[in-house]
Amino acid sequence: MNSTFLKFIAVFLLITGSPFLLYSTVMSVTNEPSKKPLGVLGVTFLMIVTGIILVFKN
Repeated sequence: MNSTFLKFIAVFLLITGSPFLLYSTVMSVTNEPSKKPLGVLGVTFLMIVTGIILVFKN
């Protein structure tokens, strides 16, 4: 695949993952009764890690 395309995807994952990470952290700290914030936290963490791996891979 094209290196520029992978970097674009990586930046997109980092930009979209960061606000969701902040939101889920705040929701889990404020004792939200739902289990959704922890699931969102896990997914956004994976998005950010994938973005970092794609940036440093090329």
